[in-house]
Amino acid sequence: MSATSTSSFALRSKRIVRNNRAIARGAELQLDQYGLLTVRPRRLQMRGLPFRGLLLIAMLVFGAKAMMLAQAGPTSYDARIERLAAGGALEQAGAWVLQKDRVSLAVGDYLRTLIN
Repeated sequence: MSATSTSSFALRSKRIVRNNRAIARGAELQLDQYGLLTVRPRRLQMRGLPFRGLLLIAMLVFGAKAMMLAQAGPTSYDARIERLAAGGALEQAGAWVLQKDRVSLAVGDYLRTLIN
């Protein structure tokens, strides 16, 4: 065998082994245009930031802040946040997250009108 055919064989062999390992992690069947079923490796899921999950968490935090503002009122809410800010490091982080902002104030006012 010549050196070029040996190297091309090694490349093809490596590609087949890689494909078989991918199929072992998960595969799906595809029907091609000729009616032949072929096994293809499953595509990997996106491994970036889960934007939907982060957006859901942010919406839940804003909703919780708005509910607390609607139930306690702005002055009582401020007093509770000041008590949190005077606590330990974790409580200070909670006070920073729960501080008032425009969105939670607006939603809290709207919820207060619905509650009362």
